[in-house]
Amino acid sequence: MKKAILSVSIAIILVVPLLASCGGIVTTTPPPVTLTITTTIPTTLTATTTPPPVTLTITTTIPTTLTATTTPPPVTLTITTTTTSTITSAGENLETILERMQKSMANVRFDVVATEYGVESTMQCWMMQDKLKIRMTADGETIVIVVDQDNATAVMYFEGLSFGFKIPFDEQEVPLMIADVIVNSNPLIIGYETIDGMSCAVLEYTVTVYGAETVTKSWIWVEYGFPVKEETETDDGQLSTVIYKNISFGTVTDSDFDIPANVVIVDSSA
Repeated sequence: MKKAILSVSIAIILVVPLLASCGGIVTTTPPPVTLTITTTIPTTLTATTTPPPVTLTITTTIPTTLTATTTPPPVTLTITTTTTSTITSAGENLETILERMQKSMANVRFDVVATEYGVESTMQCWMMQDKLKIRMTADGETIVIVVDQDNATAVMYFEGLSFGFKIPFDEQEVPLMIADVIVNSNPLIIGYETIDGMSCAVLEYTVTVYGAETVTKSWIWVEYGFPVKEETETDDGQLSTVIYKNISFGTVTDSDFDIPANVVIVDSSA
């Protein structure tokens, strides 16, 4: 029995080196690994664009022949990135937005909802070049104001009545060219937000009214450079807001500024 055990032991000692020398699978090393990273960046980048997910695909290839002396192969890393050069909103600079603003103010109609000290008022506005028409209702009366900046005239009349007044014209107090007010106030872009589906740049600037400085924030519709919202803090810390709605470009005509033929204008400035 001792001789049989001895024979088996000798056989094992001889066979193991023989397998190693013949390319056996005693000390096989890991097969090569191929790592592929694919990421796609959205075609439109905005201020709120979040990074896309990264997909990792790991493919392992096992060699057909494994030997005791197989060494680890190099790892191949392939990164594929797809993007475009189109950048909106956050990529718009202040100069471009202000240029669009001045163009959009040349012919536009819009409604205004203003809230101050908890009191809400509404008005309709027409703008074309240096002309402005405002229609608003107060105390049951509908008042219309027509301003012609080129001719330095301002007229106010009441709908349904046959008289009106030529009122004093002060170019500094006429809220005609909103674009000029913003441009001349050294605005800064402090952020980007979306209001009712409109991508807006948030501008902050200081305006002097009747000798007092007020800080105003305007949400400017980037595509057209037109304001859709304004916030101004009053002297006593109250916040007044202005919302621009039903904005329509290129629809205003000269006839929108005509004074009704039956309205007699009295020159109150004489």
